[in-house]
Amino acid sequence: MARSEMENFAIRQKTEEMIALGYPTEQAQAIAFRMYRDGELTIPKIKLDKKTQQTKDKMRAARSANSILILYQLAKKLTK
Repeated sequence: MARSEMENFAIRQKTEEMIALGYPTEQAQAIAFRMYRDGELTIPKIKLDKKTQQTKDKMRAARSANSILILYQLAKKLTK
C-alpha cells in the first residue's frame, strides 16, 4: 500500500531532524522509516477539499512528466 502525502512528509521531516542531529543521510532515513514502520511517527490528519487535492495531483503529475523529460534529454546528450 502506498504511503499518503502526510506520511511521506512526516518521514521527510524526521529524516531532516536526524541529519541536523549529525546522523549520516542513509542512517537518518533508516531511522525515520523504522519509526514509521513501528508507528512512532506522528502523522498529521489533514483532509484536503476535492479541488485542492486535484490541483496538487495535477502539479505532482506535471513535475513527474518534467522530470522524465529532463532525464530523457540528459540520456540523449550522454549517448552522443
